[in-house]
Amino acid sequence: MIYHHLGFTLPLKYLHYWVQGIPLPNTPVLKQLYDGFVQSGWSVEYLEWQDRNHPHILKCTKGDLVVKLLINWE
Repeated sequence: MIYHHLGFTLPLKYLHYWVQGIPLPNTPVLKQLYDGFVQSGWSVEYLEWQDRNHPHILKCTKGDLVVKLLINWE
């Protein structure tokens, strides 16, 4: 349904883990990045942190698709 409206799909089933700054449990991390990881075909990078435990800007990349999320922890 999301693909029909947006033209791409997002990993909504496990995005909530990435927003918390952690990889999906029980799924291999294929590569560690400087401030992120590659998992389930997505490159997950934390561009900015609100504090030590809360990401503020998250960039998810898969192929030519790049999605940036701005997270507000208030």
